[in-house]
Amino acid sequence: MHFVKMNGYTIYENGKIIGKTGKVLKPYIHKGHAEVKINLTGTKPKHYNLSRLVYWAFHPEFDYEDKNLCVSCTTGDYVNFILEDLILKPRHELIHGECHKGSAKLTDLEVAEIRQLYQGKSGNNQFNKTSLSQNDLAELFGVSRSNISLLTRYKGRTPTVYKLFA
Repeated sequence: MHFVKMNGYTIYENGKIIGKTGKVLKPYIHKGHAEVKINLTGTKPKHYNLSRLVYWAFHPEFDYEDKNLCVSCTTGDYVNFILEDLILKPRHELIHGECHKGSAKLTDLEVAEIRQLYQGKSGNNQFNKTSLSQNDLAELFGVSRSNISLLTRYKGRTPTVYKLFA
């Protein structure tokens, strides 16, 4: 099995990490992903996503701090993986992830329809019902009002403003 040495830590391609004292570090689960707390920079220990760390160790050209690149696992298991299962994808391809279950229910055509149907607060649509309100659209499409709000303000399902939650 291949391994890489990084600042006194030994990182194996299956995600096993040997610490500076020779002990195997036990990862913990955070939001469905395995993480480990280690000190690679020499200052304070930092929490590292295990799949990103393993990918970074074996692909030094990968920029760990670039949040627009995601390390995805082909098997879907982010706890037990091997290096061959890890692939690099741009963030905009993964916008329908676990953190976006509500907006993932909608197709791109439905999102375009929501943005076209919502007229904003002009006309007092909550009181006069001259046009559909966000609550009406939420009931119509089966998602929450906050999802409708994100979509109408172009904050949701827009790859350029997508933020990392993991």
